[in-house]
Amino acid sequence: MKNIVLVCHRKRRGISQKALAKDLDITREYMNLLENSKKQPSSHLARRIAKYFGTTAKAVFPTYSPEEEESQNSS
Repeated sequence: MKNIVLVCHRKRRGISQKALAKDLDITREYMNLLENSKKQPSSHLARRIAKYFGTTAKAVFPTYSPEEEESQNSS
């Protein structure tokens, strides 16, 4: 299932996957995986993407949970 929110934000800005990936310092292929919900970004990348679009990580990635990641890191 596509991450429609991410795709819509990108298209609203009128930029390609390649341009967005370059701005975020990731590969276009990785951007494609994020848009197609085949990968989940790290919390750092999720926050960078959200900041880029002026929103929250939770708004762009509905399954984003920084609390979950923090509990996994402290185990």
